[in-house]
Amino acid sequence: KMTRRSNKNGTILAIESGIRGGSLAVISGEEVIGEVSGDNSVSRAEDLLAKIDEIINSTVGSKHEIDSIAVSAGPGSFTGLRIGLATAMGLSSALGIRYSGIPLLRSMAETHSDEGRKITVVPIGKVDLCYQEFERKDGKLIELTPARTGTVTRFRSEVCQFPATTIIAHSGVIGPTTVSEQLLNSDMWIDLGSNLASVIGKYSLMIGAEFVSSPIYVQSPRSS
Repeated sequence: KMTRRSNKNGTILAIESGIRGGSLAVISGEEVIGEVSGDNSVSRAEDLLAKIDEIINSTVGSKHEIDSIAVSAGPGSFTGLRIGLATAMGLSSALGIRYSGIPLLRSMAETHSDEGRKITVVPIGKVDLCYQEFERKDGKLIELTPARTGTVTRFRSEVCQFPATTIIAHSGVIGPTTVSEQLLNSDMWIDLGSNLASVIGKYSLMIGAEFVSSPIYVQSPRSS
């Protein structure tokens, strides 16, 4: 969905290239005015710049209308993250604007302002999940665990230990072949859809972050 608009006041290009083909978003003020998601071209080096040109031309009209870039620092596909970060660095240098590396799972948790325990989760690879636990207490979001990966079975067993947990997920996690139908009451799930670029872009507005120096890579645990 695209809406043409030219606005120099806080226009962000957001890039998420590590999860399920990746996604792009253009955010003007606090409004998402353009999105591209669920397309492998976002996570392919040879196609990403063309997709960026397309979404910018369809929204604000020119790269020079972009004030900053938010890019996912991970976790996600090793290759995809490197492509996204390298592209953000190149555009930042060419346009003379700031870019910010945004931790994906934390930005997802920040979308839910209610107090209490929550888990953010994204699909990784063909069958695994990557997830992290947080708690919001007195308005502040606290990391309870580092990001980790595991099978659907492992994720289900861990979440069932805390039945009051809100699960905030990429849409690729939610469905009859994955977790939610077999796990917990559906009203405990928040589906953020497939465009996580819009999530990291909005989070970058909240925190005004500078670049995170190292990508966040998470390896699957070895079977014992």
